[in-house]
Amino acid sequence: MALYSLMFNGGYNKNGFALLTVMMLIAIISLISVNMASRYLANTRASSLEFERIKAQQLLDAGVRFAALSLASPRSSVAPAAIPQAQLIYTAPDAVINVTIENESAFIDLIESDMRLLESALKAHGATATQLPELIDMLRPKDKISDNENKPLTYRNVHDLLLNTSINSADFLAVSSLHNGKRGVNSELASDKVLALVPGLSKAQRGRILLQRDKPKTSLIQNNIHNQHFITGVSAYYRISCSVQVAEQRYSQVLIIKMTNQTGRLFDVQARL
Repeated sequence: MALYSLMFNGGYNKNGFALLTVMMLIAIISLISVNMASRYLANTRASSLEFERIKAQQLLDAGVRFAALSLASPRSSVAPAAIPQAQLIYTAPDAVINVTIENESAFIDLIESDMRLLESALKAHGATATQLPELIDMLRPKDKISDNENKPLTYRNVHDLLLNTSINSADFLAVSSLHNGKRGVNSELASDKVLALVPGLSKAQRGRILLQRDKPKTSLIQNNIHNQHFITGVSAYYRISCSVQVAEQRYSQVLIIKMTNQTGRLFDVQARL
């Protein structure tokens, strides 16, 4: 009877409402705490990733400087003329940086190379016969920003020009140069992939070139394979590829540098691929 009276006098409802209110407050505070903890963890993770990215970039830049110092030094492993592909390892206090040095004369110059070599490169990367004239015309540095200003050819706008074509721009740029100033490729520095693009060069001849290059030597080999697309000069431009592991992620970058050998400044960065 007393319980019945208490309920109808509002005591039960008041106590139940108070309990419900307390439970709701606890739930809200818990949600706020969880949200704050999540934000803290997310911010901490983002800060950690940004720190790792900055650290990786500094290590990669150190690898590029190491490559430039190697090129400027009298080391037999990386002569100023450059061997076909120099693999170096730079050991930093808390990381190991893998460095690859390639002379730009090992690649096909998009500006200077003649039609047959450029056609061969485009065909190998997916261009059809009907697309070739338009693609070659696009890659020649004739585009205008205005009536009085030439638009220079860069790796970025080559990528943009090929964006809606059948060409894989990343693969194509991996064998291309904008800095050779030569109409061909250096047969002693070019990779097998680039040599395969040279018109009139058989697979057997490519194999012979590569075999000769593997023999011990003090200078570039003068082989007896002649081709109108071969050059013998080297370039002051180099392609430096660096990679490093930081925490759980591997970072990499590819730069085109020009060796200047000036006091206090060994090189200038020309492009980032």
